[in-house]
Amino acid sequence: MSLEDYQSALSDCRGLSLVHFDDFSDQDGESLADAITNIADDKAEDPLSTLTDGDFRQALVDAIKTLPERDQLVMSLYYEQELNLKEIGAVLEVSESRVCQLHSRAITRLRTKLREWL
Repeated sequence: MSLEDYQSALSDCRGLSLVHFDDFSDQDGESLADAITNIADDKAEDPLSTLTDGDFRQALVDAIKTLPERDQLVMSLYYEQELNLKEIGAVLEVSESRVCQLHSRAITRLRTKLREWL
């Protein structure tokens, strides 16, 4: 990855924060779901509609087919066969942490390819 690509990726991540859903209740357990409307982006496309879009599904399938064979296997074992990282490590005869690295690399490659689609 070039320095320019790395800096671009960092730039894409700026300003994003994860919010735990449990943070949306007060001390008495009362829901603060209205707070979600304060952080939700009304202009953003609905993630569910993006995932259910047939074109996106096909783009994802095509992107997975471009991955190296080992990455395709990791993705298949994890998402289709629902094996955990330890089980995948046993299949590939590598450590659990190596499987995590392979999975992360595959996800990064898919995001890069699908970013062009979006």
